[in-house]
Amino acid sequence: MLIASTPAVLGRRACAVLAAFSAGLHGLMVGQATNLAAGAVVLAMMVACLYCARDLWMGSSVRAWCLVALMNLGMIAVHWSVPDCHGGAPVYFYYFDQPRPAKLAPAPGETPDPGAVHSGEIEYALGNLAGNPVYAWTAADRAASATMEGYFAQFIKTGDPNGADLPPWPAVRESAGGLLRQVIAAHCRTEVDHGAARQAFLQAFFATHADPL
Repeated sequence: MLIASTPAVLGRRACAVLAAFSAGLHGLMVGQATNLAAGAVVLAMMVACLYCARDLWMGSSVRAWCLVALMNLGMIAVHWSVPDCHGGAPVYFYYFDQPRPAKLAPAPGETPDPGAVHSGEIEYALGNLAGNPVYAWTAADRAASATMEGYFAQFIKTGDPNGADLPPWPAVRESAGGLLRQVIAAHCRTEVDHGAARQAFLQAFFATHADPL
């Protein structure tokens, strides 16, 4: 009898762990809800998950399994009808425009890049300029790095890159025939990006040309 019941117990407790994990995820989502009602709904779902986890861990009744099934169906319905719990958040569009400075020991005839290079913003965003001894970093580079670090830290903490002592960064929206974006450099500014048509053309071109090069 013990051997026969062991798989059922393990399965039940595995489901209990999943329910507890789901409760933890809902707990993290509470702070991301965009209004009080959505936050209350997510909090209620977290409590429901904890109740299910306890019921599954403590007993293996048909009632517990039915309760979990009904709760899952209810959560699917609630998530479907309350987009503020998991979506609808503002989007922030940026364009990095800080070129790297001259190298400390350039090769003969080598000159600095005229503009920002692909992935060049990573060391600025992470505040890691000093970790790259190849370039003669300037005060302008350090200013751009400090601003970008501030933006990213604020966004990670709150979902909004704006904060004290940071240049205002509006959420992306249509404006003057384009999209608002933040230009991140030593002197940040907001401008309108008019590259949507070009991006649409490139997407269509690469989608219809298997080997464009």
